[in-house]
Amino acid sequence: MKKLTKLPENKIQEFADEYYSRINENKISPKSFVICLVGQVKSGKTTIAEFFETELDLAHVSNDEIRKLLRIENSFSTETYSKIMPIVLERLLSEHRSVVYGSNCARRETREFVEALTEKYNTPIIWIHINPVLKNIWMIFLIFQTSYLVTKLIHHNLIL
Repeated sequence: MKKLTKLPENKIQEFADEYYSRINENKISPKSFVICLVGQVKSGKTTIAEFFETELDLAHVSNDEIRKLLRIENSFSTETYSKIMPIVLERLLSEHRSVVYGSNCARRETREFVEALTEKYNTPIIWIHINPVLKNIWMIFLIFQTSYLVTKLIHHNLIL
């Protein structure tokens, strides 16, 4: 098994910038928001985050994508990923962009920094709890109810 290493502190910002440049441009909403997904491993968080990214044109901050980016150079510890994600999230919120946050928001550290950043930028959080047993039902619901969700978000002036 390959030993995980820490990314040197002077490279954290460089990787955050590299990852940020890979996120697709999305429409700047009149009022930005963050969708935080909570669920067990393999519960469908990434699948649902990708759905929101595509259907609602949101920026998707993904720990999986950051891992892929970092593995280009080496294998790094989870601590490294957790340093890059807040940098990218803050940059997106400072630009008033809506985000689906693709890390498990059930972790205390994750909740705390997401809540701190959304408070700093006066951005509402939408918490979505994923039940792995209901994953397939949830996906069917999302497919058929996207227009309802979009209508609600428009009604609350969260997206155009």
